[in-house]
Amino acid sequence: MSDSVENRYVRLVTKCMMRGLLIFMLSIGIIITQDKERLFSLFFTNQIPFTEIFPALAFIFSCVYIWYYTWMGAKLRRRRLQIWIGYTRAVVVAAFVVLAHQYF
Repeated sequence: MSDSVENRYVRLVTKCMMRGLLIFMLSIGIIITQDKERLFSLFFTNQIPFTEIFPALAFIFSCVYIWYYTWMGAKLRRRRLQIWIGYTRAVVVAAFVVLAHQYF
């Protein structure tokens, strides 16, 4: 891979990760402000309207989106990018575990 192609790939991966983090933070904010008990379990029993479960779906989508693009970026062997990917994955996993523990 040439240097310019690799630089464009790095920019693409970082832009996608930033978009995913934006969606991730917005969905966490909405979930926290709603503060519903057993939000995810109500989703499976069809007792909750879609407008209240949409932030949870956005959260799950953003987790998958971020994880995919960190996987794509992990192919590159740039130290600063690898550190940023590691921190991003740690935040995603920690937030997912905390929200799952809170609402399941």
